[in-house]
Amino acid sequence: MAVIAKYNASASTVPSSVINTLRLLKNELFEIEDVVSVVLFGSYSRGNYGKNSDIDIAVFVRNSASGKLLMLYRQAVRCAAKYKYDIQILMFTVQALDAPVGIVEEIVAFGQDISYI
Repeated sequence: MAVIAKYNASASTVPSSVINTLRLLKNELFEIEDVVSVVLFGSYSRGNYGKNSDIDIAVFVRNSASGKLLMLYRQAVRCAAKYKYDIQILMFTVQALDAPVGIVEEIVAFGQDISYI
């Protein structure tokens, strides 16, 4: 299983207002059934974000049937919609980390696990 680096506050260029939002969002996301990790990826994770950048969040959940996964995804999107930032949620089962392909490869390579912030 691929391992995603933990968020490193001392090496981050993410503004504190965004970090505060991510902390609140992360707490809400962990209230959703089966969520096991929340990962910041994309331009904010790489440090090349701009004023119009969205915030990309990957949510990894335990094994879930596709119908249940859709329900969990909708809950996560509703959580993200509460904030003033453009937050884009992608959801995957943890099995996607066993053999990462496509966007999951980018999440593994550049993502930062914010589950602990």
